[in-house]
Amino acid sequence: MAQLLVRKIDEALVTLLKNRAASSGRSVEEEHRLILREALTGVSAKDGLLTLEQYLVSDPQEEVELPLPQRGNSSERSIDLS
Repeated sequence: MAQLLVRKIDEALVTLLKNRAASSGRSVEEEHRLILREALTGVSAKDGLLTLEQYLVSDPQEEVELPLPQRGNSSERSIDLS
């Protein structure tokens, strides 16, 4: 995986990036990757989530975090044995 270092970024942009990441519940680094991915590929990932199709056609070397569904409390689940 490649790394990218961007120098001489205006502090106001850094603050905006940090605020955007925080409001989305992502790290600044992940938010930066998302912005670059969307800008360069034209694929918009709503809230940073990729559809299955977007994931399948994405670069296999690219690190993509897929969200796991929330599990409910096991006591809330019922099993019908009839």
